[in-house]
Amino acid sequence: MLKSLSKNSLASVFDRMNLTIALLATALVASFVTTLGVSTLRIYAEDNLLLIARSTSYAVEAAVFFRDSEATREGLAVIMQTERVAIATITDIDGKLLAQWEQPANHMLDDFKRYLAEVLQRSVEQPIESQGNVIGYLSLQADGEK
Repeated sequence: MLKSLSKNSLASVFDRMNLTIALLATALVASFVTTLGVSTLRIYAEDNLLLIARSTSYAVEAAVFFRDSEATREGLAVIMQTERVAIATITDIDGKLLAQWEQPANHMLDDFKRYLAEVLQRSVEQPIESQGNVIGYLSLQADGEK
């Protein structure tokens, strides 16, 4: 009887050890896959934000060239209402603010999404050029939706 008792307890020790190793390996693989997925999503979201910045800079180029704050604000607002951007800012070459647009927070989760976007994704700055000369800068911060 003593042999069977020690045999069962030794088998249970091995079973627990195998279960622990399997759980640790699964947790390690899951954390690696999650980190890889978040990094990939961050890269895609940043590329998307760069494309939005580039197209917006072309759209507001004339208004920035003439330093028309009202036209710059209107052009920025029209484009930003259809994009997933939290804050957009346009300054002239001297750093003077020409226009700023901020997406209104409609839900309690919007603030959390913006916080996540600030932590996981850097803001994008795109120069606004006219005939090869930089005339201003566009800065975009993602809203965290994507």
